[in-house]
Amino acid sequence: MRVFICLYNGFSLAIPMDFVSSIFIFNDNADYKFRYDNEKRNTYISLPSLFDSPVSKIHHGIILKNEIYEDNEYDTFENRVILLSTEIDREREIPSDKFYSIPKTLGIIKFASIFAGIFFYPRKNRNNTVSDISAGDMVLLLNPQQLVQNIQKEMTV
Repeated sequence: MRVFICLYNGFSLAIPMDFVSSIFIFNDNADYKFRYDNEKRNTYISLPSLFDSPVSKIHHGIILKNEIYEDNEYDTFENRVILLSTEIDREREIPSDKFYSIPKTLGIIKFASIFAGIFFYPRKNRNNTVSDISAGDMVLLLNPQQLVQNIQKEMTV
């Protein structure tokens, strides 16, 4: 599975490329977890805020594919879900069978359901850091569909 790897404090986040429509540089400050833009009907989700990672600087906007339109059939910047994330460190192929289920003990964490799996790097790859804090050996695989469902529930409450 092809993923984009973004570094956070203590872990890396893998965003499956199959869910990504496009990427852009994001230069603004996002001091919110999520925000809905009434004009263009876009939903912005700040992953650093969601993960309570204030030292992580937002660098990329990741536009998720919109199930309403087929790939590139109607390329627009309206009615989209946009993930605001740290810089995409790299893209990588990680076989699906290398991701393991999230341990049930992590189920007590409010947003653990937004992860589809967990992967551990071999020990030799420990040189990734964000703000001098190791990104660790742990990579969490984001489940964009579950994330969007959870945010939509929170926005309607």
